[in-house]
Amino acid sequence: MSNKKNIKSWIVAVPVIFIAVTVSAQDIGDYRWNKSDGNAGNHNNITFWRVYDGTDWQTTSVEPGNSATIVTPVSGAGNLRVNATDWTVGSINLNLAENWTFSGYMTGASLSVTGDVAKAGNSTWSFINGGGSNTISFSVGGDLNVSGGSMILGGGTSRIQAFNATGSTTINGSLYIAANAAALKTVNLNSGGVLTVMEANSGSGGVTLSGLNSVSGNGIVAARAIANANSVNNAPNGTLTINGTSGTFSYGGAIQDKTGLADDRSTLSIVKSGDSTQIFNGTGSYSGTTAINGGALIINGDFSAVTNTFTVAAAAILGDTGEIGAEVDFAAGAMLMFDSMLTVAKATFADFDIHDIGGLDSSTALNTYALISGDIAGTIADGVANAIGLGGGKSAYLELTGTGLNLVVVPEPSIMGIFLVSGTVLFAIRKRKI
Repeated sequence: MSNKKNIKSWIVAVPVIFIAVTVSAQDIGDYRWNKSDGNAGNHNNITFWRVYDGTDWQTTSVEPGNSATIVTPVSGAGNLRVNATDWTVGSINLNLAENWTFSGYMTGASLSVTGDVAKAGNSTWSFINGGGSNTISFSVGGDLNVSGGSMILGGGTSRIQAFNATGSTTINGSLYIAANAAALKTVNLNSGGVLTVMEANSGSGGVTLSGLNSVSGNGIVAARAIANANSVNNAPNGTLTINGTSGTFSYGGAIQDKTGLADDRSTLSIVKSGDSTQIFNGTGSYSGTTAINGGALIINGDFSAVTNTFTVAAAAILGDTGEIGAEVDFAAGAMLMFDSMLTVAKATFADFDIHDIGGLDSSTALNTYALISGDIAGTIADGVANAIGLGGGKSAYLELTGTGLNLVVVPEPSIMGIFLVSGTVLFAIRKRKI
């Protein structure tokens, strides 16, 4: 972050390859939940499991363990109750034509999958707390793929304890997350994919992920997860935190509030942290706040419907060519990319000068760059008196206009001719409060 001149090199086009995951037929040793009476059963009751021997499903003397694969249950399967704090299986591969639920059946119940989890089919796979003090946590050590239907983690009347996905997450269906703590790595929203950040009870539900990619996702929404959705005073706020430490991620879908229900008053907020670059090429219509605390957030899409405050922290970066309907507050040391052409309702700068423009160097072409279009307020060191040399015979300075803020790059001699005093070039920073 300390080398401002090299920041622009982060923002590059990165091709994203999405791999279709097909739920395969059962293999020898696969486990199937065989309780078909619709009633719940404990996961460690071996009478409810069958193991595939290559020809048929046989009874077993052991529950699924850390090398086992759990596949689609028998028709009419009841809820599977997790009643251990450390149940571990190898992988889960489901193609659901009927809904299926995993519930916590003790305080601190936990299911860990060391490998991949795949959810296909049009039905819903849910994880819920079991009521009272019973809770459940779920972790995926490999990749998570929701290729159809819905996967719901929490909701109803409470958040699950925790959800963690160590590999990449690919969504063609719908993934709903209502957890006290939820951490994912890269999330790929393919066409039709929906990631829902849910709140339950009082307080806020949130999801943290490294970065967001898509071909053309349908959106990220903050969903109301409790019954009294009409309560204006208890409208929840779901927070999506993007905290990748490196790399560039690009998302082209919608980012919005609510689930589309008229009585859902949920709101979504965005937090960008870490050193990565997140690009939003689609649309934004969420009503929560946007905090850029680290790395770069590049807005190339239409966020004119986002009217709550954007904040940009010291050393964090905002660009590029999109439109933001909110006021953007730049802290001292916050940065803009030199070739940005953002349109904002208003930009307020705490202490801004030419050194806070990212990507400037001797290769920057001679030109006038419209950094921001909109009302400008705050303290800015503008004008030729505050120019800096870029090398290569070029200088640059900020220019306030009646409608925004420009960056001007000119040949060095044109600046030197103004400030040449007894053979010395004087570059004195003079900041003007607007």
